[in-house]
Amino acid sequence: MISRFTKKLKDIFRKVSQHCLGGTLILSLGILIFSLGEVKGQCVITENTAGVHTFIVPAGVTEITVETWGAGGRGGSRTNNGGSGGGGGGGYSRSIISVTPGETYSYTVGAGGAVGSINGGISRFYLGATDHVLANGGIGTNNNSNTAGTGATTSGAIGNQETKPGGAGASGNTSRGGGGGSSGNLGENGVAGSGSTGGSHTVGVGDGGNGGTGTNDNGDPGNAPGGGGGGAIRDCIGWGCSDLEGGNGANGRVQITFRPTPTFSVSPTVNVCEDVEDVVYTTQSDAAISNYDWSLPGTAGIDFSIEAGGISISDHTVTVRWLTPGPKAVTVNYTVTAYGVSCDGESPASSTVTVDPVTRIETNLSTTAPPIVCEGGSFPALSVTASGTGTLSYQWYSNTSANTTGGTTIGTDSPTFTPPATTTGDLYYYVEVTGDCGPVATSLVSGVHTVTPLTTITTQPIGDAYCQNEAPTDLVVAATGTGIIDIEWFSNSSNSTTGATSVGTGTTFTPPTTTAETTYYFAVAASATCGSITSDIVEIEVTPETTIDTHPIGSVYCQNETPTDLSVVATGTGSIAYEWFSNTSNSTIGATSVGTG
Repeated sequence: MISRFTKKLKDIFRKVSQHCLGGTLILSLGILIFSLGEVKGQCVITENTAGVHTFIVPAGVTEITVETWGAGGRGGSRTNNGGSGGGGGGGYSRSIISVTPGETYSYTVGAGGAVGSINGGISRFYLGATDHVLANGGIGTNNNSNTAGTGATTSGAIGNQETKPGGAGASGNTSRGGGGGSSGNLGENGVAGSGSTGGSHTVGVGDGGNGGTGTNDNGDPGNAPGGGGGGAIRDCIGWGCSDLEGGNGANGRVQITFRPTPTFSVSPTVNVCEDVEDVVYTTQSDAAISNYDWSLPGTAGIDFSIEAGGISISDHTVTVRWLTPGPKAVTVNYTVTAYGVSCDGESPASSTVTVDPVTRIETNLSTTAPPIVCEGGSFPALSVTASGTGTLSYQWYSNTSANTTGGTTIGTDSPTFTPPATTTGDLYYYVEVTGDCGPVATSLVSGVHTVTPLTTITTQPIGDAYCQNEAPTDLVVAATGTGIIDIEWFSNSSNSTTGATSVGTGTTFTPPTTTAETTYYFAVAASATCGSITSDIVEIEVTPETTIDTHPIGSVYCQNETPTDLSVVATGTGSIAYEWFSNTSNSTIGATSVGTG
């Protein structure tokens, strides 16, 4: 009695457990406890109805696990006295099959042994003429035979993971019918019936039916999937005895377990530039797919922006622009609903795209003007610090205005540039940095760089020669430069600036001619900001005046007397010419030239 109750309880548990995926069911009676754990998220299609069925591979599914249980054999009936043997249990096979969404497979659930067809049917899963999984049925027991049916064999069975035989039924005798054998199961051979008790698995699935007991008792049917039926017992004498039935074998079962394998395409798949290039992620789209679950690293608006599509539960594609550099791993999962069951991917699809940084100027140029520099001087170097992808190149520009358009290319391919001070005027500088990613980065415009001219003499003094006390021409010098130009004159007895004596200031100087001598003069033009310069050294020669050292001496003569010559001696500069004059009065006015020498 307890045995029959236990088997009924197991059967109730088995039926409930088929609808409790992803959880645990516990039934308790005293100390009798059953527990079932399923893998959360699996889709399991369980078919117990005998006949041919169709399975179309759902979207996103690339692998399935198929389990088949052959049907159980029928237990023997009795039309005369005695106990019949129990039917054999069906076999078990399991395969893991790679599939393509949209493929159509057929499968057959074997029918349990019954009146007219006592052997259990084969259960199989096939594509066209090719069987991928096959489990044999158990053998039934003939009426009025105490010989038990044999369990399904693995001969001809197909399963790339495992195949298990069914359990044999128990023989009948005059006091009982034999118990049916249980079906094979995951990791277990079928269990043979023992006495009137059907073979029983530890999980209570596919147990054999119990044989009849007492004097007149029908055999119990086998339990799904594939349990063999129990044999009947008849012990009746006289009029009114009836036939007793053996238990039917349980139908086989085909069970298909799958989870979708999300995948998606990514374009482009190579490195992309930060905040420049968009990446398109697209996963499968199908009426059977729902509840998309996207995962993007970072924060929207800070690390990424959605340019098209979306990441809601209904979006199968999204266009992302990454706003920060680095590796970006995007994942997506979804739920597939087919044949009345729903499940999500065991693991989400994942793709990592590397986002390269765009060219950036991290340390910029100063907009403060440096000190003014005289022509030929030197400015401090300009420098930027830049980051980006690949080898960075630098192009420097100068400009006459404080902007980054219309500049003149200068400098070298370097983050540092020293502005020249060879040309006077005001110039501004900036640099463009180019890398492998993103637009050209342009620096700030530097402060103005001013180059002022050096002091320069534009008009040199000119030397000359004068007679002593002759009125001289002024020495003149002109100079240009920065700020106020001061000019100072110097004289020297030699053609040198060493040991010279300051003799005056200003742009002109009047050399003295009172002393017969040679004197050298030069000027120094000086600027308070951009230095001084010395003019040419010029010579001023002052020669002595012509002087009569011996004057003629007058005398008195008789008419026609021979006179003494008048003579004169003079000194001076150069060749001295003599011309004699006569006059009727003691005056040089109105005199008449009378000879030379």
